Amino acid sequence: MDLKIGCVDTITKKKKVNIRWSPPVDGELKFNVDGSSRGNSGRACIGGILLNKDGDTLCIFISFLDCCLKLTSTAEVAAILKACQLCESVHCSIGLIVVIESDSKYVVSWVNGAGVGNIQLLDS
Repeated sequence: MDLKIGCVDTITKKKKVNIRWSPPVDGELKFNVDGSSRGNSGRACIGGILLNKDGDTLCIFISFLDCCLKLTSTAEVAAILKACQLCESVHCSIGLIVVIESDSKYVVSWVNGAGVGNIQLLDS
């Protein structure tokens, strides 16, 4: 499975940014993912949607995480991992490149091996 993991930078300090979804090119699918946690309570959830170049929905996931997470970045990593697992389990990427987009530049850099720090992952 060929994966590209990239960031859609939607957060800019004190400046509104209009973001528009751009479809994948021919031969690619796009998985948009997000993760969120509620700080000290540890409640966290993840979600994602897999789309083709025409914007057709191929797969959706939404899940509350059983483990306690204090960092939203850990939930973002869990969302990327879940997208990868779903692609592998349904073989949706045979002959296609799957682009995974997240709104966390930090997590995307970390997943791509840019050496931006350490994120503690919890096994559930």
